[in-house]
Amino acid sequence: SINVSSQSFTDTGPVQFSLSINSAMYASQLIQKVHQMAIDNNSIKWLNSDTIHPFMCRYNSDTGNCIDLTLLFEQSISGNLIISQEHVSSRNGLILNWDIHLQNIIRELTLNPSTPIGRINILSELELSVIKDLSTSVIDQSISVPESLIDLFEKTVRKFPKNPAIRIRGSEINYDEFNRRTDAIAIYLSSCGIKKGSHISILLPRCEEIFLAIIGILKSGAAYVPIDPRSPADRIKYILDDCKAEMIITDASLYNQNNLNTRCLLIENFPEIYKNQMVSTQVTADITPDNTAYIIYTSGTTGKPKGVVITHRTVSNLIKAESYLFKVTNFDRVYQGFSVSFDASVEEMWLAWYSGAVLIAATKAEALSGPDLTDFLKREKITVFSTVPTQISMMQNPVDTVRILILGGEECFQKAIEPWLDGSRQVFNTYGPTEATVIATCGICKKGVKPGIGKPIPNYAIYILDKNMQPVPPGFYGELCIGGHCLAKGYLNREELTSSKFIESPFKIGHGFPQRLYRSGDRARFNSDGTIEFGGRIDDQIKLRGQRIELGEIEAAIIKNAKIRQAAAAVINTSQNIQSLVAYIVPEDLKTFSEHALKESLKNFLPSYMIPNQFLIIEELPRLQSGKVDRKKLKSLKSEVINTAKELVLPRNETESLILNIWTKYFDRKDISVTDDFFDIGGHSLLAATIISELRTIPGLQSIPLQYIYQYRTIESLARMCHCETSSGI
Repeated sequence: SINVSSQSFTDTGPVQFSLSINSAMYASQLIQKVHQMAIDNNSIKWLNSDTIHPFMCRYNSDTGNCIDLTLLFEQSISGNLIISQEHVSSRNGLILNWDIHLQNIIRELTLNPSTPIGRINILSELELSVIKDLSTSVIDQSISVPESLIDLFEKTVRKFPKNPAIRIRGSEINYDEFNRRTDAIAIYLSSCGIKKGSHISILLPRCEEIFLAIIGILKSGAAYVPIDPRSPADRIKYILDDCKAEMIITDASLYNQNNLNTRCLLIENFPEIYKNQMVSTQVTADITPDNTAYIIYTSGTTGKPKGVVITHRTVSNLIKAESYLFKVTNFDRVYQGFSVSFDASVEEMWLAWYSGAVLIAATKAEALSGPDLTDFLKREKITVFSTVPTQISMMQNPVDTVRILILGGEECFQKAIEPWLDGSRQVFNTYGPTEATVIATCGICKKGVKPGIGKPIPNYAIYILDKNMQPVPPGFYGELCIGGHCLAKGYLNREELTSSKFIESPFKIGHGFPQRLYRSGDRARFNSDGTIEFGGRIDDQIKLRGQRIELGEIEAAIIKNAKIRQAAAAVINTSQNIQSLVAYIVPEDLKTFSEHALKESLKNFLPSYMIPNQFLIIEELPRLQSGKVDRKKLKSLKSEVINTAKELVLPRNETESLILNIWTKYFDRKDISVTDDFFDIGGHSLLAATIISELRTIPGLQSIPLQYIYQYRTIESLARMCHCETSSGI
């Protein structure tokens, strides 16, 4: 017979429970089995493992959870197994029902000795109930009523026909005109054989036609596949081939620049398409919620980007969930600054188009203006502003008109947002991967409180699971997994990857949700207040200034170069605490290695934000016993870098010297020539804004425009312009 009993958990007194079994010999064997089990189990690690009476266990020590227990295992004359708590060390305020967990383990081993250790549920009924409550927040079935994006859009058109729908460069289009123009585009596409299930790529700079193209494509029944026009030709060709694009909408300049072979619709022909539309003609595509709405390509570990397939149903679910959270109205003015190849643009567009608000799109120069973006927000009286924390960190003077600030795409730090927490607006911090349709969690930021990623948004479910896909106790780290009416179909043409990341739930998910989970690869835990604490990545994926990057894709592109033997990419913090993407490389021949040649080669395969700022040469990559690169040790090797020979062009005047000192400070490198191109040595929009801000502290340069660093990209050319800005020089 089996009889398990225990006292309640306390921090001081011993806790005992006994397991009645039939023989003393079996009790001894069970002790040994429990001991070995604990060594292998993902949830418990046993220390000083060569002893049994007593020995210490540590819950999840490999994932950063901090509870140590010293237990005394004894065998009574009657054959009972007695386990006593000798010592407990609890940190981070975690409460551990260790006695119940151990009872569950021993009970299952006794009843079913062949059960794999990782499959044993150690949690109490109370803990499982708490986890169930934490996994969801608001459940509103009306949010998940399946609708197509065109159904939602046309409801807005009927309700607010004269409201402006889009504004860019001071020009506006109202919802009625927007609707008619997109009807014309859809009719034209249908006449070209485009139908439900077709894929149409969009390769355009920032312009009003990009938004008309998106709705026109959706009305035709097709899905849009956005491509960043800054992408190298090789990447553009790969995406067009992978998604089997039947057409690409672009302009004449990009068409000629990329030597495109795919059938094209040039936006220069849009006016003719509008003019030829028959008034009586109706768009007849049979669009259902389960049709694909868009495919967004993200960085991939294999060296090639992967397409995430998103349906109308999941975007509709997101839009209505965000409407519940943010309460955007038809009087709002919504900023649009993300590239449409980045899924955050979906949030921006539909925050406006679902509510009847106006979407105010920034030009490329405006979107990249760093701290000067404040002027644009003020001029356009923006009320809803969605951006990345990196951008808001450059804007330390809040904009009075902004009533809703939505942050996401990367980790948010309190210092960056503190000025915006003045009580004049709501500030939200969000989290979510592309595979879960833009965002999955949301939290309200408060002054003096470290920003977290909040709780699941309405009709989303979040589970924190161990490596065996079993729930971990609240307060313990595990992998963040997402469920609900929000998940992508999967990865286009990547069945194996889809099946490994989108899994059948190992337990029943309630609320009528699909029985699927997406494994995010992110590390997280539930706090005692029900919020979720983000704990970084489990794998080698990173987010840099809002862009999702697989380090493996960068490494694969570098290794394509025959002169490179080994490569590993990493993100390091500079002395000015600015994140910098670097690559550690082992060249075949150091004497013939050229950083410039390697960067030029990478431009054929990688977008600019994935090209390392600097290549650090080492003799050999450090490796773990498993053979994998030791990425922790890698970052400590910077001081051991062997610099390649580079002939430096030194400053010729005081102005060049001053600018060189600023560049050296923020690039955190000493091999900069006055002839080096700002972007070729790793410059980006954040660095540009930071450097210009420092230059503005110099008398006579207070009004130097940010665009100067894009137009005059070397120290010598920038110095000449600085001389023009002040008659007295510097």
